[in-house]
Amino acid sequence: MADCPGIFKLADMKDGPLARIRLPSGRLNSKQIRIIASCAENYAAGVIDLTNRANLQIRSVVREDISNLQNAFIKAGLSVADPAHDRVRNIAIDPLSGLVPEVLNCRPLAIELDEALSKYAGTINLSPKFSFIIDGGGPSNIAALKHDMAFKAVKNAKEEVQFLTSFAGQPIGAPLRPESLIETIITWLKNLSETIKDQPLRLKTWMDQAQRPALEDILNISKEPYPKADIWPKSLNPLRGVHPQSDAAKVAINLSLANGRLQYFQLQGLAELADKYSQGEIHLTPWQSIIMPNVLRDDIAPVWEKAEALGLLTQEAEQNLQVLSCAGSEGCVHGGFETKMTALEIREALNHMAFPSRTTVHLSACEKGCASREKSTILVMQRQTEPHIHLYANAAPCTKNAGKSVSRDKLIAELKKLL
Repeated sequence: MADCPGIFKLADMKDGPLARIRLPSGRLNSKQIRIIASCAENYAAGVIDLTNRANLQIRSVVREDISNLQNAFIKAGLSVADPAHDRVRNIAIDPLSGLVPEVLNCRPLAIELDEALSKYAGTINLSPKFSFIIDGGGPSNIAALKHDMAFKAVKNAKEEVQFLTSFAGQPIGAPLRPESLIETIITWLKNLSETIKDQPLRLKTWMDQAQRPALEDILNISKEPYPKADIWPKSLNPLRGVHPQSDAAKVAINLSLANGRLQYFQLQGLAELADKYSQGEIHLTPWQSIIMPNVLRDDIAPVWEKAEALGLLTQEAEQNLQVLSCAGSEGCVHGGFETKMTALEIREALNHMAFPSRTTVHLSACEKGCASREKSTILVMQRQTEPHIHLYANAAPCTKNAGKSVSRDKLIAELKKLL
């Protein structure tokens, strides 16, 4: 894939230009859902992919309609008019934030950070891959996602809320107060941008032993002992099925997709469901599903019934099997094998099996890991330098292991053996 597309800089793929809608906090209202569905139908091929950052990708955009799509998204509040800010809106929060018990509802901070970044767009030289996580201490363990900067809310001995900080997965510095969090982030970014002027900023290159002291000096970060360093979660905790909310009369329902892909008419159906059952809103998740929030308990059955009619997976048991796939050879110039149809075949072949706990099968057509960079139960990958598919157990696309070579016609049989 090209360097993280947005709506102004699209990626040239095999199936045409690809646009990405970045959604700080991952939330959409029913009007926005309908606009995305309409744009996908009228200006593209009608196909929308969910990403592992709770964003959306519109595939096969008609080149002559790119400006129409851009204007529609800006008008709907789905993007910003400034191209310099469009691709740096990589802010993730717990999809359940504000709905369940947590240390702090971080949605207002995500909105504030997005607005602050917009103010300094063009002067803060961020890579379009630079990602922020603001974790309010909810159940999804959102801080476990790979990141450049992550902030996790905790309470200190005085029961005061503070944020612990991580750069590229490494805890760093003293706790921050919520009221100073955004100002501190912007100050850090400005200082780093003034120091690093020759390339877009990422933090992972600064976190080795040689570079970290220089980073701490540039940011004037306290070197005092870090409290509760083990507070950082090791892995994401995706919601499955139905989850209770703080309001005992309501629940959040997770709706999954067989392969992380929606058709425009499914989005239209989701807009109708949202208007009728979830106060006109849906939440996208980093585990590439859709959450219907604020559903009354008496409405669980009709939501399930209508969602199943749309081709969505509703039950916790079937959601325990997650089959992730990138665009593959049919959509991406880097793709070594066809992944989307293979994912559907795998889902159908494994549907009869019982999965009492989370099981992930990740199909990656190269080692870039666009669908997920996390470890999966089973990774099915073809490296760009190799002609064959390989299987890996408990691995991420960055693995250096050789894996087990398998032919395409024997892939499902081999997966059944492993699972």
